[in-house]
Amino acid sequence: MEDDRYSRLVNRMEQVANAVNAFESPEVQMLAFKALIATLDVGIMEDQEEAPSRVEGETRRAPKPQAKRKANKKASTESSSASNLDHNTIINEIKEDSRFDKFNRKIILGDVSRGIRAKFVSWYTHDRAISSGDVSRVLQGLGVKFDPSTASRAMSDVSSDYLKTQEGRFAMYRLTSRAYADFESWLLNDAEV
Repeated sequence: MEDDRYSRLVNRMEQVANAVNAFESPEVQMLAFKALIATLDVGIMEDQEEAPSRVEGETRRAPKPQAKRKANKKASTESSSASNLDHNTIINEIKEDSRFDKFNRKIILGDVSRGIRAKFVSWYTHDRAISSGDVSRVLQGLGVKFDPSTASRAMSDVSSDYLKTQEGRFAMYRLTSRAYADFESWLLNDAEV
């Protein structure tokens, strides 16, 4: 019976991992993980056959363990971004841009620094202040492995090229006019690869 329970838990771990990884905050991830495992454990317990009772030969269901409190959904929306940037729209705009081959060659597949990759997202969203989380999500949507901490370090690497503001607990970045012009000149120049 214990082996069957273990097998069912293992079979569900990929779904649990995907759900937990949807959150950015390690604290929220831990709460989500504990809640999902507790819920999964309850479901497995309910699926088990009737357990014999020790009182007068009756049969009854095994007692349900108490499920832990579920993670607060508000925390996940707060941690997303203060910019309200529609990441999927930006990703699709980049992919449909007539210059995408150049973007792909220089930024996505190119051997460039993390600072250059972060600048690309900032350049593409020129008039918007964006967070390091926005940079991470857009680049990941383009197939570049770029987690939020890498994005934060990337923007710190080239901090002199950014105007930084604070919106609540989020640091928001926008390229300076000079950095924007220099980056655009490099990106759109066919001579440099």
